[in-house]
Amino acid sequence: VTAVRDANGFNLQRMLRRDDPDDEPTTWTVALPRIALVDAAIRFEDRSRAPAAALPLDAIRLVATGYDSAADSEVALDVNGRLAGGALSLAAKLTLPEPSLRGQVELEGFDLLTLTPYLTERVRLDLRSGRLDLAGDIESKLPDRALAFDGRVAVRELLTRDKAVGRDLVKWRRVAADGVRLQSDFDGRGRLRVATVTADAPYVDLVIGPDGRTNVADVLATA
Repeated sequence: VTAVRDANGFNLQRMLRRDDPDDEPTTWTVALPRIALVDAAIRFEDRSRAPAAALPLDAIRLVATGYDSAADSEVALDVNGRLAGGALSLAAKLTLPEPSLRGQVELEGFDLLTLTPYLTERVRLDLRSGRLDLAGDIESKLPDRALAFDGRVAVRELLTRDKAVGRDLVKWRRVAADGVRLQSDFDGRGRLRVATVTADAPYVDLVIGPDGRTNVADVLATA
């Protein structure tokens, strides 16, 4: 491969461009009937938090089929891996060139302790344990920055403590929400509907003070 940069940019970039500004027949097309990524790992760190939040994704196996730059493509994606200790699987169709994604996702055993740096700056709560499970249909239109999820979500083995007194505050064996429908954008605005919620062995330590204020309200106050 010979890479050359001139006043018009890189030659490789021009070859892969679909529309040549000079209308010369030099545009290349790329067809990838099948591409696989096996045993890969990604580690994302958010250092805007103290301590930093780390989100590891490892043991990744990704298989994509059906890409062709010469025409609008519908690429089939099959992804498996481990996200923060949980088993992740995704089977979806990625439509190009304006990317949109539709498929099914399943996550089992995501370690909620990964999210601790985001909790400590907002609440006076000590998260000791918790696992997240979810499964359902997802749809994302990236140009519109929109996301939709339709399925079920459960949190199990949850244990939280009140930092002020060092006592268990909220805990349960499992709480599950079925018939979850979420429509949201990437800015956090959206709508959420839940059909049913079931709780197995829930516990809440609720204390009402002389002024009528509860310990839960104190914990949820901005730290």
